[in-house]
Amino acid sequence: MSTSMGNPPNPEMDPETNPEINPETNPEMDPETELETDLDTSTETFDPSPATTGSDSRPLPAAKRPVSAGLIAVLGVVWSLLLLALAVVCIRDALVLFGAVSGKPWITAVTRNLDGTTATGWVLAIAIGCILLGLLLLLVGLKPRRQHGIELQAETGVLVSRSAVRRVASSAAREVDGVDTASATASRRRVSVDATVLSSSAAADLEGNISRAVEARLSALRTPPTVRVRTTSIGGDQ
Repeated sequence: MSTSMGNPPNPEMDPETNPEINPETNPEMDPETELETDLDTSTETFDPSPATTGSDSRPLPAAKRPVSAGLIAVLGVVWSLLLLALAVVCIRDALVLFGAVSGKPWITAVTRNLDGTTATGWVLAIAIGCILLGLLLLLVGLKPRRQHGIELQAETGVLVSRSAVRRVASSAAREVDGVDTASATASRRRVSVDATVLSSSAAADLEGNISRAVEARLSALRTPPTVRVRTTSIGGDQ
């Protein structure tokens, strides 16, 4: 009934007459084979790590050590305030010349008083002082700024502050048996620990224990500082 009511059958779509679409002669047309192929491609392994070849596999360059603002920043603020004051004087004299405010121009009065001045001793002293001041400002501007942070043993430029080193040193000293309290001061090359111990007879031994504990805790620094320990006893012989 379906054959008589519909279109005539197409011989190219008949598996019996066309071997290309016959699953027995062409395995690619087998639905089970297609399903297995889809499953095989969907279960491929995925490596989330990025490919590193050549120079990409090298570690990042270390960060630069932070530096302080330096004295040049303070001098820059002072110079800015002086220029601002000069600008106020110029604006005020301009308003006087245009008649917006009453009074006499300050710049004109100063230049008239300086007119006819000869090279006396005090003028030479002021000139020498200005030259020396300019050289001083030049040296301050060229002076390297003070570096902050103490470098750890890392390839990416990890730095810690001196206050962090101080806290780590004092914490390591307080963990030593027989130490009551401890405080520390730290610089780039030296750490000084002041510890209060409970026994006066064991103070010498405790100094060595504290020193070794602090040195072990600070061994992560690229350049470990020199550790100095000073103890104070608050108890008798124990």
